[in-house]
Amino acid sequence: MQRLSFLRETLRRARAEPLWGAAFVATLLLPWMMILAKVGIEACCAVIGLSFLWVSYRRRDWGWLRQPFAIACIAAWAWLSLVVTPLALKPEHSAVAALMWFRLPLMVIALRYYVLDTPAARTTVGAVLVVLLTLVAGDALWQYLTGYSFTGHARLDRRLTGPFVTPKVGLFMSKLLLPTLALCVPYVLAIKSKRLMVLGILLPTVVMVMILLSGERSATLSVMLAFSVGAGMMMLSERSWRAPCLAVAALVVTVLVVLYCTNDWIALRASQAMETMGNYWQSDYGLLANAAIEIGMDHLSHGVGLGNFRDLCPQLPYHGYTFTAIHPHNAYAEWFAETGLPGLLLFIAIIVTLLREGLQQFRRARGIERMLPALALGVCAQHFFPLMGMQSFFTNWPAMLVWFPLGLAFAGLPREKRA
Repeated sequence: MQRLSFLRETLRRARAEPLWGAAFVATLLLPWMMILAKVGIEACCAVIGLSFLWVSYRRRDWGWLRQPFAIACIAAWAWLSLVVTPLALKPEHSAVAALMWFRLPLMVIALRYYVLDTPAARTTVGAVLVVLLTLVAGDALWQYLTGYSFTGHARLDRRLTGPFVTPKVGLFMSKLLLPTLALCVPYVLAIKSKRLMVLGILLPTVVMVMILLSGERSATLSVMLAFSVGAGMMMLSERSWRAPCLAVAALVVTVLVVLYCTNDWIALRASQAMETMGNYWQSDYGLLANAAIEIGMDHLSHGVGLGNFRDLCPQLPYHGYTFTAIHPHNAYAEWFAETGLPGLLLFIAIIVTLLREGLQQFRRARGIERMLPALALGVCAQHFFPLMGMQSFFTNWPAMLVWFPLGLAFAGLPREKRA
């Protein structure tokens, strides 16, 4: 029963602080809403952000506004709302997205400084995410074996969908895997349970295999990049980590080689990924990025406005057919085309503040404590590596799948009692 003390502590705080309890429940529900209902995503995000703003007002505590991340996000928000939207190709398309954009970084700040400010709250959310990832991976595995998921969805062109209608189960699992580990690792290390340590190794392994089997190339490559960054930083700073990390890396490479040689589906997707990387500018990703760059160069000072890339994107030829995309599939190209060069620089400034804080926390920590900032930096690499295929940064579902994991990953880092 002592191991469940985090649940009792969380329940006590929820009863003592009903507003915090509402924000915490919204945090627990948000990843489930990504599967069940998009309207639920916005409702949960609103509860988290508005609760935090109300508490900041009641406590007269606005110190978080002086944090570099908050300053960069507010500057970007002002640019989107006051400059980009009035000068947009279609201001009505840009207005709502621009005005509502700050809810996303606000959620990151709220998760760190309010909702997940205690180990008990972080462990509870981590435990719920473990259950969610297990169910989603099991659903995808059943679909791989039988052709249909438990939720009744069929495979699409051999790609897995799991509980989703379209093939994005690999993306969903890849984005939430490292934040889940960041929330759960401190608890597992604190109680020193061998069973939980085994589970902590087994779950990422199963999820990684399912991401690979899903056929989503960017999801597979991005999660491998995230783990490589985290493990590489630990190996460089802690000698005791070098042998275990090298052993795990050897095991992963062995598994990948075996799967590549024995599974024609994985071999096909791997070959397509290598072809895309080897001929990036001739691939669909390269064609879209080039189109976005040309649009950005034509509207260098303020871009074409949020959501207006699709109106100027030409019909692009690819493998014998033509297509028009609604976004460039690259966050840097999207910011450049739709918000201009100043908007791109502000976006880079937001990323720099996250990387700077992660590196500062990594240098301050010692020993095993460095794992959390290493995981946070791995999450940053996963989301912001420039040559990775990306979802839209301004659309509801994919944008939430960027900001929510960032909020979870950075929530476990040390912070001042008063921001």
